Amino acid sequence: CSGSFEERLVAAVDALRADYGLRCLSAIKVFVRSATQHWLGRDLHTPSWPLSELEAILDARRRLQAARGNVMIGGDGLLYQ
Repeated sequence: CSGSFEERLVAAVDALRADYGLRCLSAIKVFVRSATQHWLGRDLHTPSWPLSELEAILDARRRLQAARGNVMIGGDGLLYQ
């Protein structure tokens, strides 16, 4: 299992699409959760999307990670100013 998380996920979804088709991907729902309990008091999560909308899912993940910042360094919130 080499490559980034996104590369591995794209490869796995492509394998599912090849084996089961796009209809299968539309039946699987995915949401993105960002661990923000430590500074917001709760985790953030997105609405769910069908797995067939993988690019939207990955975009939401990237944006939540950017908003959260690096946990080891701190985020962009008030606690880190």
